[in-house]
Amino acid sequence: MHRVLAVCVCLSVWLGLGCGPSDEAPTVSIVAGDSHALALRADGTVWAMGINTSGQLGDGTYRSRNGQERVAGLSGAVAIAAGGTQSMALLEDGSLWVWGYDLFGGSPIYQPSPIRIAGLTQIKTLVMGATHALALREDGTVWAWGLNNVGQLGNGTRVSLGTWVRVSGLTDVTAVAAGNSYSLAVRSDGTVWTWGLIVHDASGEVSLEEELVPVQVSGLMDVTAVAAGSYHALALRADGTVWAWGGNRYGELGDGTLQRRSVPRQVPGLTDVTHVTAGYYHSLAQRADGSLWAWGYNQSGQLGDGTSFPQQVPVQALAGTEASALAAGVFHTVVLDREGLVLLWGEMRDPKLPGGDR
Repeated sequence: MHRVLAVCVCLSVWLGLGCGPSDEAPTVSIVAGDSHALALRADGTVWAMGINTSGQLGDGTYRSRNGQERVAGLSGAVAIAAGGTQSMALLEDGSLWVWGYDLFGGSPIYQPSPIRIAGLTQIKTLVMGATHALALREDGTVWAWGLNNVGQLGNGTRVSLGTWVRVSGLTDVTAVAAGNSYSLAVRSDGTVWTWGLIVHDASGEVSLEEELVPVQVSGLMDVTAVAAGSYHALALRADGTVWAWGGNRYGELGDGTLQRRSVPRQVPGLTDVTHVTAGYYHSLAQRADGSLWAWGYNQSGQLGDGTSFPQQVPVQALAGTEASALAAGVFHTVVLDREGLVLLWGEMRDPKLPGGDR
């Protein structure tokens, strides 16, 4: 079923447009977990909506909601990240705060309100996978924290950690991304490096080999950005083309097939792309003209093309919408448009419940 959330309930409320107070600060960035989303406003506050069964909305409760609510006790935030059922924020004083279902230390703990974690400074970029996190520091090194059963921390072991550890052998990194059980990094020379396991049996496909330390992804050069879905990956090259590899159960590689690929292949028909993002089984790209293109899984209308059918090649999403930022979860997509309005389509629901297809 295709569900687009009502404007005055879940869309314009995010930015105080139409339904909210007129003095709300504008949103500057958005991120998505499996079934929740976060927005960072210009005043340094963090706001959340969606499923909250693990406390991932950070308001001190486990109450899910369609409308926004401020994350309790946080101010001065400069960056946000969302994983499966976890959330994280970096504050201007350099401190890190996390909330939600905390598997990172090895023992499941629910944290419905932000708690401070220590051990890392000078963070430039922060991203989260399903149960692990990556931090890119200003010196170009990458640090990891969390579940490490298939090497997603990249330190040569399978030992999960509740403290940060440096990813082995990586320097001069400019961008990072984290998927379900794997990680990606782009170096200043335009090469892409990966570690962990991008595809495994849970996706219904043959496993690819796990890597405990970073290895270079073959066939890619001049890459400026990467995006990590649960079992597939996207790379954006400097020439505006998009390349994809990994699982392809619903056409999330965008090449017109359902064949998984260990070597990146160009997504046909996409040029002048400026941003990419990846959800659980779907992918999105923004072109220089602001238009949004999507492909892959579409059970809840998360592609935004007005259907609930999967698409094996890119189709235009919400024609006429000009995006400035993109984020995607399992069944939903979140877009910040060029007028500052946050748009959300698809469906926020717990992917582990019946009908979740996880």
